[in-house]
Amino acid sequence: MPSKYTKEQLMHKKIANYGFLISFFLIFSFFIFVAIKPNLETAFRLKKELADLKEIDKKYDTAINKIIEIQTILENHRDELPLLDQALPVSPLVSNFFVDIQKSASDSGLPLSKVTVSEIELKKILRDKKTKQYKVVFVSSAPFESVQQFVTNFLSQRRLKLIKSMEVTSAQKDSSASAKLEVSFDIEAYYL
Repeated sequence: MPSKYTKEQLMHKKIANYGFLISFFLIFSFFIFVAIKPNLETAFRLKKELADLKEIDKKYDTAINKIIEIQTILENHRDELPLLDQALPVSPLVSNFFVDIQKSASDSGLPLSKVTVSEIELKKILRDKKTKQYKVVFVSSAPFESVQQFVTNFLSQRRLKLIKSMEVTSAQKDSSASAKLEVSFDIEAYYL
């Protein structure tokens, strides 16, 4: 008799409604965990990836804009690039530097009597990309106008150089317009 009583209770309308609700929530919970949760996780993961990609896109845009700006500057100064190579050569080009000194000296009437060059380490040229220098020291004897003309001619050349020091002493005890001066130049030449 208890089984008949249980069947009747189960068929009662209230109990049937509760049974339907309980089974609906169980099936709905299973559906949420199996179907909806992975989709939500995917949506949130994709949203995070989208935010990360937008950030990376901003960085790339900034880098591309900088490259475009540099390219524009290079295009605008394309004609001046050979001048930069002449001003700051990749190698020491000591022979060219001597030719520049000799040309300035001969144009100004300044005879060169003694020329010395500091050591130049050629092995570091390929390894180190910093600006390097070497010193050239020379002595001459000439009138003031010739020395002044030499300095003007020498500094008007394209090569980047610096007259580090210039010692001027009188070669003669008397002073006159044509008196010769003993001049010693200490010059630094630069290269990459």
